[in-house]
Amino acid sequence: MIDLEQLSLTNPLLTHEHTLEPLWGSDTGRNSNNGTYSGTFVGYFSQLRLEFGSTNQTQMTYLRSLFDNPVISVRYLDSEDGNWYTEDFYGTAINGKKDNWDGKYEPFNLTLTAIRKRNK
Repeated sequence: MIDLEQLSLTNPLLTHEHTLEPLWGSDTGRNSNNGTYSGTFVGYFSQLRLEFGSTNQTQMTYLRSLFDNPVISVRYLDSEDGNWYTEDFYGTAINGKKDNWDGKYEPFNLTLTAIRKRNK
């Protein structure tokens, strides 16, 4: 499990943003005849946007070992009630961009989306 509070103690995790994103089914859209919007509402899914500062090679290797996985469990501060919450997300790629061969990796962002809908 990735604990964002603990991760921030040893890695440059600058911010984290939690939102509940609505997801609609494939039958969703606006009717061109009368302009109404209809479709199947699937539910709200947590989304985390993590902002990291510059990292050295050791930090980048560690972060990749955590986030370069198909499904990851993350403990984060929930924006709904301000409590710590643990949820499963699908992993994402990390863009390891360097501006010179021996420098640090440039700051980057990750967006994680939950694999299960939230009960609302």
